[in-house]
Amino acid sequence: MKRIASRYGMRPVALVLILALCQEAAMAQTIDPYAGFAPGTLELVRSSFYRAVDSLPATESAIAELVARLGTSRRSWPLVARAYRASLEGLVGKHSPGLLEKFNRVNAALEQWRGLVEASPDSLELRFLRYSFYSQLPAVFGVGSYLAPDREALIAIFEKGGDARVPRNQALDMVAWLMKEGKLSASEKRRLELAASKL
Repeated sequence: MKRIASRYGMRPVALVLILALCQEAAMAQTIDPYAGFAPGTLELVRSSFYRAVDSLPATESAIAELVARLGTSRRSWPLVARAYRASLEGLVGKHSPGLLEKFNRVNAALEQWRGLVEASPDSLELRFLRYSFYSQLPAVFGVGSYLAPDREALIAIFEKGGDARVPRNQALDMVAWLMKEGKLSASEKRRLELAASKL
């Protein structure tokens, strides 16, 4: 340790601190995004979210179902549940008639999204939920820098065979959405088509 520290001109205590922070960052990237789901709850979360796309009452109902199943403390929820909740907040903004309400709800959703993908970067479901939300937002919300990395990560995950915890039919729905709405380049579409053919 002393030899490494002296090589880089650091005190040993500084090196220990840096190594601890690196270890903490590495551990953060290994969080199981599904940890804490009771049987049946994940399917409820998924199905209620996709119904919520249709209307504000459906969105509010989906939020209420999440709270009823998982409690009011979102920080204790599984990462995937928190991601769905964040996207539901964005849907409230989408369905809201007033511009200020839309703006505030989307900003609240972005705050709820903070750090979720970074905590489990190899999760197909987290990446897709964030990309499908962020890619629909106007530039004023400042999320454009996330799009290319998320798009590349999604295609790479599919190229590796997808995510075992995402059912095949849901994964294919993700592929279909990306092909139609995902703003992919021609080469990205070719890669995704090839990867999807092997799922």
